[in-house]
Amino acid sequence: MACGWIETVVVPFPGSPRPTLGVEWEIALVDRVTRDLSNTAAEVFDAVANLAGPEDPRITKELLRNTVELVTGIHSTVGEAMDDLDESLDLLRRAANPLGVDLICAGTHPFAQWSTQLVTRTPDYDELIERTQWWGRQMLIWGVHVHVGCPRRRRCSRSSTRCCSGTRTCSPCLRRHRCGRASTPGTRVTAH
Repeated sequence: MACGWIETVVVPFPGSPRPTLGVEWEIALVDRVTRDLSNTAAEVFDAVANLAGPEDPRITKELLRNTVELVTGIHSTVGEAMDDLDESLDLLRRAANPLGVDLICAGTHPFAQWSTQLVTRTPDYDELIERTQWWGRQMLIWGVHVHVGCPRRRRCSRSSTRCCSGTRTCSPCLRRHRCGRASTPGTRVTAH
């Protein structure tokens, strides 16, 4: 289906043996005194390693060095995923507190300047910045991503349609784009 510049492309659907979910939660790092964003992700990761060991895959880097991401494992229930997030958040708080860093997840920051934020250097992030340029550098936003595993493609499509049909603030075309990008396994929305 085409809708302006949006095109739906079918991709293989591997399925999941049972319904599952995983959560990614982006957390901004804020200086406790100035309340401005703090490019201290590397220091926070060092503190996490001191508390939990060198490899804690549940707390990961993000595009900007003012951000860390909490990543759950694959869970069967929302309660299990929330317990996983609670444990990671507690560890992150214990690591950030002695550094004078507070944690926020408010969608965006009220006064931070994008031009003072440092990019995490990895080949993937370097490519993203190369492709997006100015637009990619000024993305001072944080959110929550929920990944849902479904045994059958048809069930996933129905679930995402129900989920997104309550979105009344945008056109039907944009609603389809949002749903496709957010959670419809078996389809991918790409720009021309």
